[in-house]
Amino acid sequence: MYYECSPVWDGEDDLFDVCSLDDLDLLPNLRRTVGARNCGLGVPFKAEILEARGIIAD
Repeated sequence: MYYECSPVWDGEDDLFDVCSLDDLDLLPNLRRTVGARNCGLGVPFKAEILEARGIIAD
């Protein structure tokens, strides 16, 4: 998937890092995330937001 979005991405930057959950409405069928509890430093991650939408955060 990453290659389709950015064919020359080398993984050295934060291009695909999740920085907010503001666009969560764009993923209405999302039911589970893996690694969401380790979103990185300074990320306004709220497990409550995911859980309120019925999304399992492993």
